[in-house]
Amino acid sequence: MRKPTELGGDAVSFVMQDPAIAYALLFRSFSPGYRPKGLEVTSEHAGSRFTFTCWEWLDVRDQSVLLAVVGMAAMGQELYSDSSDPIDIELWEKLSPRHGLVNSVAPVFATTCYKLLKAAGHYTRIQDYKRLKDSLYRLSQVGCRVYEHDKEYSMQLLSYLTTPDGNIQIALNSRFTDIFSSGQYIRVSLDERRKLRLDCSKLLHAWLTTSINPGSAGYWTKVDSLVMKVWGVPSNVPSTERSRRAQICSALKEIGKLAGWGVKTLYKGSQAQVQVKRPRLDVKRLV
Repeated sequence: MRKPTELGGDAVSFVMQDPAIAYALLFRSFSPGYRPKGLEVTSEHAGSRFTFTCWEWLDVRDQSVLLAVVGMAAMGQELYSDSSDPIDIELWEKLSPRHGLVNSVAPVFATTCYKLLKAAGHYTRIQDYKRLKDSLYRLSQVGCRVYEHDKEYSMQLLSYLTTPDGNIQIALNSRFTDIFSSGQYIRVSLDERRKLRLDCSKLLHAWLTTSINPGSAGYWTKVDSLVMKVWGVPSNVPSTERSRRAQICSALKEIGKLAGWGVKTLYKGSQAQVQVKRPRLDVKRLV
């Protein structure tokens, strides 16, 4: 078995996320205690179309876990499709790669539940360990149907194996590892994310990071448009709409306090508009 990755809770300071996942509204806010079933979302990138299917809806905790996994995987090892190791074989098969990826390589790493929780910015109470495994299971159930030029194939997002001693081995699908070599990625700061208290702020921060280039200001957009990026579906209940709008405004206020970020608002209520500025990249943190 691989040696667990020696990473502290704050060792992963940023993540290079695949644009196909970043542009899809896979992670959403919904009422506590109720997790909707069945979700299908589509995104496009570099001439390819990706249709993701989720058995259960994914929330902000699931997003934090995936970002931590991607960040730690970049520091891990490589999993080859023709490996003879029994654990590698099981991890590869659970990825369900199609399209004849005989010589494909996927990033794989070993860590502990504790380190993954810390990297995700989560607590390490007893119930958090169970929630972590539930998140990993939901993420492993995310399927993706890819339409790429004249080809079509399917795959799973990730696979994992846990042991009674708290160790985990995780492999990401080979299609989503292209970002480590092609340079096409969305850079998400986990240092910034860990400073955010509100779940809505974390979801919105991830979306704004996706849609605004570093050092640039986003176009003026209605607050209600940002509501859709966090909840995914509209509400026909006026009080719910007002509540969501207020949460977005609170999230924007919290994000605006991050170093280098700036938020300008215009009007109020359903006519409220906002412009967000994202800080420049710190090149010293890119290496």
